[in-house]
Amino acid sequence: MRKTAETLAPQIGFDYSIDMLPITVAALMTPEWIAKRIKVPAAATRVLVPGYCSGDLAPIQEVVGVPVERGPRDLRELPGFFGRTPPSTDYGSYDIEIIAEINHCPRLSLNEILVQANELAEDGADLIDVGCDPEGPWQGVANVVRALRDAGHRVSIDSLDPCEIEPAVRAGAELVLSVNSSNREAARDWGCEVVVVPDDPRSLAGLDDTIDALANAGVSVTNRSGVGTDWVWFRPEPRAISASARAISGC
Repeated sequence: MRKTAETLAPQIGFDYSIDMLPITVAALMTPEWIAKRIKVPAAATRVLVPGYCSGDLAPIQEVVGVPVERGPRDLRELPGFFGRTPPSTDYGSYDIEIIAEINHCPRLSLNEILVQANELAEDGADLIDVGCDPEGPWQGVANVVRALRDAGHRVSIDSLDPCEIEPAVRAGAELVLSVNSSNREAARDWGCEVVVVPDDPRSLAGLDDTIDALANAGVSVTNRSGVGTDWVWFRPEPRAISASARAISGC
């Protein structure tokens, strides 16, 4: 983000500041959540929030006192947002598997999910990641996973809730994102590879303990440390290309 802003600012003629909020997934931010945490310099005349921040932006504008706009969903589209030619999106050849997440699946119809899945697969995704919401458990997860499998997609499930994960795995999900100390005991029975995450997203706390516990139970483990990547997954949001390391091969 900073590199892109540094390039655009002299071309267009604006000063800027970047407020880093304590969250890793822009699509999970709400205007109300942002309004409680955002800090804007007194000289600011305009505020941009990520394009995947949905909802009425009025709560933010009430706090900052300047116009608030929803920017592009992808950081690479920021030059085009300001009327400049965006860089090429051709990344060349690759030998990794790509996981593409559909955010907020519980809020979408089955048809909307299938349409997005087909588009993501056409764009190169190897697995479709079914993104759940924190308010779960979502009762429709098994039907969605089954429909995606019937449509020819490989599927992963992104949830911490065993009540969502177990039916998803039974319906054909082959990878679980995410597992930490809160659900690692249940992961012993899922029979598929899992992605291990820290208990505290601001640190690596609990990561090694969960990896060791699952490895001792014979569960195939992947971790989100970002080293030695075999998996790369994409969340449709600015700055959200993340990589995981396959710690133990087996699936």
